[in-house]
Amino acid sequence: MKTTLWPYRLWGGKNWAVLALIIMTSCSSRTTEIDIFSFEHEIALYPIKAEFHGKELIYPNSITIVDSTLILIERSVSSGIVNVYSLHDFEIKNSFGVRGRGPDEFSDIIQHIISITGSETPSIHILDWINKRLSDISIDSSYTGQTQYTRQFILPPELMLVQRAAFLNDTTVICMGGIYRGLMAFVDVNTDATKYIEVYPFKSNQISIRQMAEVYRGEFAINHKNQSIAVASKWIPEILITDFSGKIRKNTSFMEYNIDNIALLSEDDRVLHYQDIKATENFIYAVYIGKSYNELLQVMDHSDNSSTPVISEIHVFDWEGFPVTRYILNDGFYQFIEIDKLNNRFFAIDVSSPDRSIVYFNVDNNL
Repeated sequence: MKTTLWPYRLWGGKNWAVLALIIMTSCSSRTTEIDIFSFEHEIALYPIKAEFHGKELIYPNSITIVDSTLILIERSVSSGIVNVYSLHDFEIKNSFGVRGRGPDEFSDIIQHIISITGSETPSIHILDWINKRLSDISIDSSYTGQTQYTRQFILPPELMLVQRAAFLNDTTVICMGGIYRGLMAFVDVNTDATKYIEVYPFKSNQISIRQMAEVYRGEFAINHKNQSIAVASKWIPEILITDFSGKIRKNTSFMEYNIDNIALLSEDDRVLHYQDIKATENFIYAVYIGKSYNELLQVMDHSDNSSTPVISEIHVFDWEGFPVTRYILNDGFYQFIEIDKLNNRFFAIDVSSPDRSIVYFNVDNNL
């Protein structure tokens, strides 16, 4: 199977190296706490393709679940950008959103949805990158899948490059990406006052601000139940757990690394570690790749027509940072996942398939 990586890199490849800067903590050197094989369980999973009804999907780009609904956001469509399906039978419940620059309209770049668990209100937080608007949209999952905009926030100019954002509470938005001064930014929605959290400063004076920003890429997930934030890095082999003020409660790394050395590598040669992170009230689920872009190209180009090499894994940690289970995802390339806790399934978009298939993986244990 001959495959190129440009669809995978649209979100974070070199063509977007300036725009798609996703911040992640770094340190000059860190002592190993675990290794990659220290998980209690290792389980191989195989995908089942989900067949959707009522609306054809053209280019699904982001996936999330709210209660009993599966929500897919499309790229390269002019209307019906956000699609709400039943988790029971994959029937369309609602479809909304058109392209534009007006109120409640969406630009061409909607960022990946942040995972939020333990919140009293079932909703999704959509960051419109070009319009610089963060929207909190409630989802009625009981029958119709109808939606309502409950709050919106326009990012201040200094945060115009952020790639991930979510409402932490009624007064605070948390942001990551394109913020070279630290791991995360906490923004007061009433005053735009911004507090930066920098926990892994570079030591070398040879590292430019741009190189810092390129290395500081990551994802985060919010757990309201225990007031915690889980952070995974694209380039750094580590999971961080912070409180709602950004103070680190736990860091779990599985190899020693030097952040300055990572910064000096070309993007094609840096190892892609954690691509996505999701959360339930009890566990953290992080998508692990473990290959550089150059290595991914070699793997995909040398695979035959009957098989797809294993590229993606899911590393499961508890909220104390201890490794629990390592899932091996077969027969595809899965950058982003979602957790179907009601039915014990992982959902994912197979970005190696021609139609960007939506697949799910059945899991025997409770998620």
